[in-house]
Amino acid sequence: MRKKTTIFTVVLFTLGAALALWGVLANTRALEPQMQAGGTPNLISYQGYLTDDSGQPINGAPDLEFGIYAALTGGSPLWSELQLNVPVNEGYFTVQLGSFTPIDADLFSDPDRYLQVSVNSGGGFVDLPRQPFTAVPYALQAANAWSLDGNSGTDPATHKLGTTDAVTLTLVMSDTAVMRFAPAFDPSLGELAPNITANPFSNEIRAGAFGSTISGGMYNDVTEKYATVGGGIFNEATDNYATVGGGIFNKATGDFATVGGGADNVAAGDYSYAAGHLARALHNGAFVWSDSSYSYFDSTGVDQFLIEADGGMGVGTNAPATQLHVVAARNGGANMTEHVVAIENNATDYGSGPDVLALKITNQIDPGSSANYITFTDADGGVGSVEGNGAGGVIYKTGGADFAEYLPLANLAEKIEPGAVVGLSQGHISQQTAGAERLFVVSTAAGFVGNAVGDEPTQEMALVALMGQVAVQVRGDVQVGDYIVASGLNDGWGTAVPLAALRAEQVSQVVGVALEPAADGGQVLALVGLPYDAIWQALLQARDAQLAAMEARLTALEQAITEDTPGVPGEG
Repeated sequence: MRKKTTIFTVVLFTLGAALALWGVLANTRALEPQMQAGGTPNLISYQGYLTDDSGQPINGAPDLEFGIYAALTGGSPLWSELQLNVPVNEGYFTVQLGSFTPIDADLFSDPDRYLQVSVNSGGGFVDLPRQPFTAVPYALQAANAWSLDGNSGTDPATHKLGTTDAVTLTLVMSDTAVMRFAPAFDPSLGELAPNITANPFSNEIRAGAFGSTISGGMYNDVTEKYATVGGGIFNEATDNYATVGGGIFNKATGDFATVGGGADNVAAGDYSYAAGHLARALHNGAFVWSDSSYSYFDSTGVDQFLIEADGGMGVGTNAPATQLHVVAARNGGANMTEHVVAIENNATDYGSGPDVLALKITNQIDPGSSANYITFTDADGGVGSVEGNGAGGVIYKTGGADFAEYLPLANLAEKIEPGAVVGLSQGHISQQTAGAERLFVVSTAAGFVGNAVGDEPTQEMALVALMGQVAVQVRGDVQVGDYIVASGLNDGWGTAVPLAALRAEQVSQVVGVALEPAADGGQVLALVGLPYDAIWQALLQARDAQLAAMEARLTALEQAITEDTPGVPGEG
């Protein structure tokens, strides 16, 4: 007949990392088989008390089987272990659960766990009622705690820090809150959109906001959804999606408005941006940057891009010489992409005409030559300008001295140099001047150029001077006022002919009039583009003067003859 066996069990403690009593209450030798790599054993010290049917404590060495279940009754064991010949003295016994079958720390991830003990003293195993685990065995979960030295080999899918419910989580330092994660809900998405606040003892995200952030600083304020203050002090982001990067006393008060930083800036318009000092983007889409000046710099209309920089704005340079200084390396070309700056009007509704560039001198009427609208310079200094003329207009000033056009060459193999005398025949230029329709000089320093093909001189064209001052190739002595006529040798050279010696047949061969003398010829500055009627007028005036002189001499001669001949009427 089997004896009725009763047991009173007590869970003493769980062997976790923080239990210093193991050296006193646990059998060190028994622990050795279950030591983990880190030195923490996954063992549970268990003590029980066995009596017989009459309540007397028993002695002996029965077999004991232990099982851990998820329910008070029924179900299969989550863990079990058989320990043979367990010493029982005056009813008391002590075992280390997990000595033979390891206990996984994850076994206690759920709070509902129960221990069942079965006793076999020779007549078969008798199951005793299950007992719930107290809190101490759950210290096995401490193996999953975050290490003070940092963890490695973590899995972001399963290893997390934080809460499992929607309540505020606060991190503290020196007993002061330094980071707060507050639950908030985005009704449009139907999802959690928490607010994150650094230094919540002074920074504040107001009630009703969600998805908003204050990353640092002091006394910053956010009032609306998805707004951000990066840091700084006394900054405000008070509309949806507004952002203040940092700085002091900055306000982003429009939807999607941004203040990059600085001090005392305001981005009030939707989609506006302000930064620097005292910049105020007051209109939608306005971008305003202000320098260190102590005066407000405000937008005056929507979608403006405004920059106040008294030291100049440099693009491609950090040493701007003017209010706007653009520097770039471009090789040049006929298309817009090869220029340092391009200005384009792409309007499709032209109205009264598509204008491109306007230049204004604000506080002067009828500016003179000291007022340059445009100045052209090279490495040595100024080479040209567009200036006021003092009479309500402008003048173009340049070192170039003639108006010129490109005309096609008759013979591509013919080498024509600047200053050469050329003839135009059937729309083409050559050094053949005999029988030419008109004579020209190849320009040496044009001030205006017409009929340009592309951006570079073509090898099929010659740039000829139509009017102005040109250096002309001349042989022989030259005096100021001499007419330069083609040499007649079809070699690109001319000769100087004084007006008095100019013959009628040479008028069509005149290319200009000399403006400077030359003892041995060479390139001589001449005024070209004279109309032929002017040459004829000069020639006729010279002839008239000669005839008048001849008539005067003839009259004087006739008078002398009359006075000296007797019997001629008129004598006294």
